[in-house]
Amino acid sequence: LGLASVDGARRADDMHTLVDPADWPRVREAMVQTQKTDAPLAVEFRLMRPDGPRWHALYGRAQRGPDGRATRIIGVGMDIDERKQAEHALQEGRERLVRVLQTMAEGS
Repeated sequence: LGLASVDGARRADDMHTLVDPADWPRVREAMVQTQKTDAPLAVEFRLMRPDGPRWHALYGRAQRGPDGRATRIIGVGMDIDERKQAEHALQEGRERLVRVLQTMAEGS
């Protein structure tokens, strides 16, 4: 994600500077819940880049120390922008089809 590395790990504190402000509360809440409940992390968000926002996904799990407290989230991030664009195009196509069918039904 382009975050500073500390012992090979990315700092979650720095993520808010890269995530679209509209998505940050949802991303942060997902990370907090993963740390509190051991629920797997699975969150999609827009990453702000110099060439424009791109959709990304994070998947992971909390790693716990000897005292049982979450010390970090281990996982993977991936660019899902092309998938999101395809989903959007598919949704637009469905909506167009519904409008055509409704127009045909009204005309008969």
